[in-house]
Amino acid sequence: MLSVLMVEDENGVAASWQAMCEMSGYATFSAANGKAALGILRANEVDVVVADRKMPDMSGCDLCYSLRNDRRLAEVVFILVSDDPSPPAFLYCDAILHKPVAASTLISEIDRIVAERDVNGRRKAARVAGLRY
Repeated sequence: MLSVLMVEDENGVAASWQAMCEMSGYATFSAANGKAALGILRANEVDVVVADRKMPDMSGCDLCYSLRNDRRLAEVVFILVSDDPSPPAFLYCDAILHKPVAASTLISEIDRIVAERDVNGRRKAARVAGLRY
């Protein structure tokens, strides 16, 4: 079963994302900020992280950067959710979704990115949903 970690400081949004994923058959974890997320990631097998860009203590961009620089966590799929994406994030995350995120969009993006992994389970080149380079 695919596991997804929701990282969002707004409880209502986090609960909504978590419910969407659970209804789609994913196991879920939840964290209110990037620091808490790192603890969950180090203690559990997580396949996908969906994180808000703006959070206290550690932003979604900083969390993504931390994952990419940790050998054990570097291959975790990372989806950044924001109303104002930061260009440096494009280098590290697998997708950027714009708030508000429809349930179908979130689930489709998770499914698409996981399906695009290579035969060894490694991430392929990053692509930003709905944006052109």
